Amino acid sequence: LAVARALLLDTLRRFGSLLDNEWRKVLYYAPAESLSEMQSLTREAGVEEAWELLAMPQDDLSSSDLGALLKWGHKSVAAKGVVIFIGMDAPDLPYEALIQAANAASRGKFVVHDAIDGGYVLCALPSGVSGKVFDDVEWSSHRTAESQRQRALALGITLAEFSKEDAWFDVDDIDDLHALHARLQQNPGLCPHLDRLLPIILTQQQ
Repeated sequence: LAVARALLLDTLRRFGSLLDNEWRKVLYYAPAESLSEMQSLTREAGVEEAWELLAMPQDDLSSSDLGALLKWGHKSVAAKGVVIFIGMDAPDLPYEALIQAANAASRGKFVVHDAIDGGYVLCALPSGVSGKVFDDVEWSSHRTAESQRQRALALGITLAEFSKEDAWFDVDDIDDLHALHARLQQNPGLCPHLDRLLPIILTQQQ
């Protein structure tokens, strides 16, 4: 729980300050009763004014429901313009990844940014793309990113080019935490909450 909290705090902090008010930033959370906790977290991250908080319609976040949740999330914000989804498990994702994804999506291309393990850490939907793009995707699989691309192609959506060399890291287990800690040591201050927590957590695991 402490690790999840730190991941969320640093994700909120980093991306809440990105481009200031040029982007609408929405934090989806569950259950709905945790609103006050989410408000407290955005305050602690120092970006309370940056994030709009939206409760998801259910609190079962199992992988089988991820497509339905993304579909709902897209519908809740997609009036006009590009929609980008990121999670809290890639807190050191480079800003450039979001900027490049936004630029590609603004040109009508669907973006899937792979994770090292075959999932993805970001997707960007161009204006006008239906949330149906999240149907029939193989979630929590080493084929999730590829499956998402195939689903987009099946709907006639143009894909942005992606080099596997640009795949990024997400956090699923203790080995991923060790790898994240090593990266953050090379970038002190990038994720301050994790900077403080990971040395303690990882020492306890030894």
